[in-house]
Amino acid sequence: MLAKTGIGTSTKLLDNLNDSIQTAEEAAVSLNCYQKALTDPSYEVPRLSSDAPKVLYAVNSALVMGRWVPRILIRCDAPYAQHEYVADVKKLIQGQLDSITHRSYGSQRIPTIEEYLASILEKSIGDTWLDVDLCFLEDGIGHLDQKMIRGLNILREGYRSIFKASLIYDDAQDLQVDISENAVNSSILLALKAGVIDLDEINQNHPEETIRKLDKYGVTTDAIYLADLLFIKGVRRIEDAKLYLPDIIDWKALMFSFRFVRLFNLRKILLRRRDSETLGLFLTSLRSFDKIYDQIPERILTLERYL
Repeated sequence: MLAKTGIGTSTKLLDNLNDSIQTAEEAAVSLNCYQKALTDPSYEVPRLSSDAPKVLYAVNSALVMGRWVPRILIRCDAPYAQHEYVADVKKLIQGQLDSITHRSYGSQRIPTIEEYLASILEKSIGDTWLDVDLCFLEDGIGHLDQKMIRGLNILREGYRSIFKASLIYDDAQDLQVDISENAVNSSILLALKAGVIDLDEINQNHPEETIRKLDKYGVTTDAIYLADLLFIKGVRRIEDAKLYLPDIIDWKALMFSFRFVRLFNLRKILLRRRDSETLGLFLTSLRSFDKIYDQIPERILTLERYL
């Protein structure tokens, strides 16, 4: 639990600092340090002078929490899971760097929604989050045969999609903040692709007016459908893993828990919009996963090849 808390809290803290306070150059330096903190048990957090900017103290807090993870995982005899963890940390950091590169709509080149799905979403912590569990699982079992490794790889693919879906759900509910901070947001990219808004409108920074347009023309709902597409892809992939891992996971409980993941992700959107359409989308979490998939429109399904 401490290792997973370290990953989740430190990543969120550093993400907020990089989005709101640090320049792109400062953020890149922080992320390079963060990668070392997450993977090197001997990493030492930089010492700061008494007159150092306050933001660097916050960055150091993220580094300290991140450093917990390798110092805990080194105790596990888990060569497979530890190897995957280090590789996934590299993807996480690269996704964060890609996000920083395109974080402002005033930058030289704006990513398309397709590019966002293919690369920037790698900033999700889903892989590393599961890798922590797998380190302890492998250590406890003592040996993983090829069938189990195949199943765990499929399981990781599923979790990766579900955590990426959570980022898309978050984008739909964080529009106010992201527009105010001029941060790249998948809902905005969908709106740009559909021609509902243009860059000039975004740069004028009128969040309430922009959000009204996105709601009026169905872009917010499309963002939910896009997140659902990733979510269902993840659920189905995890179901595939049952063939290889029949006895070590409570599959019924796991699948049921994903319903609450979706409910949790949609709660803020429901509280903001308070309409029958959003309530219907919210309650669909309690129906079959096929029902969630069946309501996704064709215009969103065309993006599946980028996931």
